[in-house]
Amino acid sequence: MQKHLMTQAEFDALPRDACGGKRVPAYTDLSLITTFGDCSSFGERCSFGERCSFGESCSFGESCSFGERCSFGERCSFGESSTLNELKILDIRSCEGIGSHKRKVTCWNLGGRLFFQAGCFWGTQEELEKAVAAKYPIDNEYTKAINFLVTLINK
Repeated sequence: MQKHLMTQAEFDALPRDACGGKRVPAYTDLSLITTFGDCSSFGERCSFGERCSFGESCSFGESCSFGERCSFGERCSFGESSTLNELKILDIRSCEGIGSHKRKVTCWNLGGRLFFQAGCFWGTQEELEKAVAAKYPIDNEYTKAINFLVTLINK
């Protein structure tokens, strides 16, 4: 089935349900849209471009794909075979309010490998730990958040 490339005007025109979210049909290419509100629901095989931002409690059907540096709110759920950068999303966990800038640190289990997002940073655990160690003292909030997220995601 061919995907429909949805425009911003088409997305804006979608009605909101009782939760205030929008329901996007399956097989929709949403790569032209970058910001989605809370409680939105996306059918299977939807695809999204880079740097998309999703609110809390969004749900994604099976085999959705996401571009680089997308960010997700709390309680988002992903259907089977959903991918980020062509790697299968196995789990995603985050902590908010970290450091003086109150940043969000997110840990992604992609195909069995852990990746982290913190502000504009995106990379592996080792890369994030190295960046944090270069900027902050030992035993800082970021290091504690990284260790906490690794523990959660490996349970």
